[in-house]
Amino acid sequence: MKPPERFPPDDPREWINRARSDLTQAKNEVPGVYLENLCFNAQQAAEKSIKAVMIARNIEFSAATASPVVDGLLNSHSPQPTLPPAPPSP
Repeated sequence: MKPPERFPPDDPREWINRARSDLTQAKNEVPGVYLENLCFNAQQAAEKSIKAVMIARNIEFSAATASPVVDGLLNSHSPQPTLPPAPPSP
C-alpha cells in the first residue's frame, strides 16, 4: 500500500490523512493490543478530523487549546448525562 501524500501541518489534508491513519489503526484488532488503545486511536481520528475542519475554516487554535475546543463543541451540542445521587455515608 502506498503511503498517503504528505502536506504541511497547516493544510487540512494533512490532518485528514492523519485521522485516516488513526482510524485504520483503530479498526485493526491485533492480538495483544488493548481495546483502550484502539479506542484512543478512534478518538484521535475524530479530533484530527475536527482540527482539519477548523484549519479549513480559519478557526485559530493551539495544541494546548485544541482538545478543550473539541470538548466544548461536544458538550454544547450533546445532552449531559444525569448521574444518580451518591448513597449516604454510613
